[in-house]
Amino acid sequence: MELINDKEDLIKYYNFNEDASCITLGTKTGFKIITCNPFKSYLTTKLGREIDIIEMFHSSNILVIKSFEKNKLIIWDDNKKKIIREMRLLSHIRLIRIIKSILFVVTDLKIYLFNFEDLSLIYSFEIFFTQKEFISFKINKNVVIAYANKNRKSIYIKILNPKSKISDIEAQKDIEIKNNEKLKYNYIQLNKKGSIIAAACEGKVILYKILNKENIKTIENNDLKDENINCICFNDNDKFLAVSNVKGNIYIFDISTQDGNILNIFSYFTNTEKFAYFYIKSEEFILRFDKEDYIMIMTSKGEYFKFSFDKEKRGKCKKIENKKIFK
Repeated sequence: MELINDKEDLIKYYNFNEDASCITLGTKTGFKIITCNPFKSYLTTKLGREIDIIEMFHSSNILVIKSFEKNKLIIWDDNKKKIIREMRLLSHIRLIRIIKSILFVVTDLKIYLFNFEDLSLIYSFEIFFTQKEFISFKINKNVVIAYANKNRKSIYIKILNPKSKISDIEAQKDIEIKNNEKLKYNYIQLNKKGSIIAAACEGKVILYKILNKENIKTIENNDLKDENINCICFNDNDKFLAVSNVKGNIYIFDISTQDGNILNIFSYFTNTEKFAYFYIKSEEFILRFDKEDYIMIMTSKGEYFKFSFDKEKRGKCKKIENKKIFK
């Protein structure tokens, strides 16, 4: 997430790493690394320049940073406190993600997949719409890339199949999911397996099974109507879905079935009450489930929340941790 602040030490960019064990923070003068369990400031590095994007390779000392130029990335080794590699692309870099051993880079013109070990190009293709709310990446057996088209009425999904190893990929399948109600999507997110996509559009969150484009579940709730959804997050086993809006409301929905056969069929979620809910006084934040299904939240002001919810009963979530980076 990218934002603008006036103070030198405040946040320009922040995100969880791949397993949500750490948070990377880009500031006007460098970066910070925060550990989530326990929550504490792990390190602060001053580079003397503004950090636009910073992503961590797994939970290591290796970081990918966009700072020096709009189309340039640096690979930073924080143990050595130096740049170990550089990469320059043809257009403005908008988004970076690292999943397993693949570096995903989104520019104004293309999506690139690089082998992180040697930065060799694995695959690339053209796109024409690059806002981060409309792009999602996952890797399981296949590499799955989902992105909305320019008018936000269709979602394109590219499934890439590793032939023998992750650095040897071929296009396997291209899928288009059209919104039959002609509504515009305003946020998309893949589940961990890359088998289901959640798409928010005007008060609804629709879950599609990717391979057959089946609408397997629709979440409609009065609290979601006419509000801008700013984050969607699956837990690891696809039992719960967290949905948040810019007013600071976070809702947890139980999206599992009685028999647990989650990938094949979902029970239809009608206009019933949300399973659990939480309120945070911040318009800009990100959230993730951890491995124990606690919800972690990081705000643009450097405030961290962790809360739990009763997995059997509807009700209000319980705040169990609240920390501030800047005091």
